[in-house]
Amino acid sequence: MPRYGFSGDKPDTKFLILFVLRDVQSPVNLAALTEMVLIDDNADYFVFTDAVTELISSGHLSKSEDGLFSITPKGAEAAQLVENELSVSLRRAAAAAAATVCDRLRREGCIRADVVTTDDGVFAHLVLSDGVSSPLLDLTLYAGTAEQAKLLTKRFHQSAETIYGAVLDAFFSTAGPPGE
Repeated sequence: MPRYGFSGDKPDTKFLILFVLRDVQSPVNLAALTEMVLIDDNADYFVFTDAVTELISSGHLSKSEDGLFSITPKGAEAAQLVENELSVSLRRAAAAAAATVCDRLRREGCIRADVVTTDDGVFAHLVLSDGVSSPLLDLTLYAGTAEQAKLLTKRFHQSAETIYGAVLDAFFSTAGPPGE
């Protein structure tokens, strides 16, 4: 990992957590928060988890029942006050890490792929949405086995946008069936 002038001590870790969550403006799970904050060689996971716990206790952060962390108004105010305590390079790197994580989480929220077993067999149910409206693609494919269905769901998670584009291309290609 690079170094951005981060001290790695608990106060700076708290400042960085508040800074990142203020910029994200949406709840995140612990894995995402960890990825956004532990970007410097001096960062320490145990200091980070202690800082998160203390920020929750002090009312700067909240944790929902489903394990998502959010900044509180008190935390946002504190983030504004302490923002300049962090180096410019660290703030830029944290903002870039947060943007990357948020883009990934947004994408993951738009893709659903499940293995469904019924009396009729095993299926892969694949859904791609834009996160706002009805699904763009809602596809159920028969799979001979559960392993095949898992492979279909894995591939869909990896390439949902490409698969959607290929489906559209198949419907709208200029080369129609023979005789048209």
